[in-house]
Amino acid sequence: MIKLGGPSTWALPYWNYFGSGNAFNIPPAFTQQKLPDGSANPLYVKARYGPDGDGNIYIPTAAGVQQHPGATATVTEDCMTSDKYTGDDTNPEFGGPVTGFLHFGGTSGLLENNPHNLVHGAVGGSLQNGPDGLMSNPSLAALDPIFYLHHANIDRMWAVWNQNSANTNPTDPNWMNGPTATGDRKFVMPMPGGVSWVYTSQQVSRLSQLNYTYDSLPTPAAVPALLIQRLTRLGATAAAKRVKEGAAVTTGRNVELVGANQQALPIKSSGASTTVKLDPVVRRRVSASLAAPSETAPPDRVFLNLENVRGTHDAAALSVYINLPKGAKPGDHPELLAGSVGLFGLSRASLKDGKHGGQGLNFVLEITKIIDALHRNNALNAASFQVSIVPYRAIPDQAQITIGRVSIYRQGS
Repeated sequence: MIKLGGPSTWALPYWNYFGSGNAFNIPPAFTQQKLPDGSANPLYVKARYGPDGDGNIYIPTAAGVQQHPGATATVTEDCMTSDKYTGDDTNPEFGGPVTGFLHFGGTSGLLENNPHNLVHGAVGGSLQNGPDGLMSNPSLAALDPIFYLHHANIDRMWAVWNQNSANTNPTDPNWMNGPTATGDRKFVMPMPGGVSWVYTSQQVSRLSQLNYTYDSLPTPAAVPALLIQRLTRLGATAAAKRVKEGAAVTTGRNVELVGANQQALPIKSSGASTTVKLDPVVRRRVSASLAAPSETAPPDRVFLNLENVRGTHDAAALSVYINLPKGAKPGDHPELLAGSVGLFGLSRASLKDGKHGGQGLNFVLEITKIIDALHRNNALNAASFQVSIVPYRAIPDQAQITIGRVSIYRQGS
């Protein structure tokens, strides 16, 4: 644009809903139906209902819900604490497990689930027992101009993640060379003059390759610092000191099922609850790892999986709680919140004649902090956990959302 005579300060905007002040509210330029000259505002979209279905567009971050009593902070930056791009189905890490070119179905990476999917659903929203907003539907989302500001922020967060020298993008040739490496379609970008640019992942994985940057690229907290905090909380102060002084840290990658519920769980209007029975032998392994952790035998990490989630309501957001007291208000117990998931893409992933045979969506939430707290309170010897699924808003009658299985896995030595 500058080469074409535009101003030297020309830039494209992004929407950092984690920013200061009221950044969680949709930028005002998108809320006015008319421009000052009386013409229609091309940035305004009517089919944009917000997380409460009332047309008030905000992102339920920790700051955002302070102005909405009773709301749960579903949208977070927790994905930035992952130090690996590629994971697996029980711990997807920042970018997600190894797949082919995957657009609907399967397990999302941490960045994809939160904030990406949840922001789509929060902005688009839906009318109760009515249509979803444009941003809630993967096939229509790009018709809303705010789509581009949201995706620019996701791109910025990836760039911030890369600012940490410990974080690296994949080197797998199948990822580097794009979907054509596995026999899928090409990545194609329309260009001026009627031509197209065919590109691969390795050509667009860093800002330096594309000659642009963002005004704010802070360096995220290093994972060793997070481990030091955890070791300290668990009372392993000597190990925490050694890690702080630069001791090499062993990463346990063994994965083992701790427990699962017994049958599919239908999600009703107000949510649902299920019992996850724990294997006593595996549970004791988790307890043992927390009792005497070190840099060479780090404490287990524990993950809760929502497997094969199916339904027809893409705008829904579900928060998951562990051992929520009966009759308690979920918002009064943030310490029991495992995390939240957005069902963006659920309808397509649930189609039986779709590419993935209607297997639905899978979600992974790390519950390590909750497990650590149970251990510190000598309460990790339970035979089971009660898992509560709490919708951000009442689920429409026709949504037919079900969770195929709720499971818990340990990852460690």
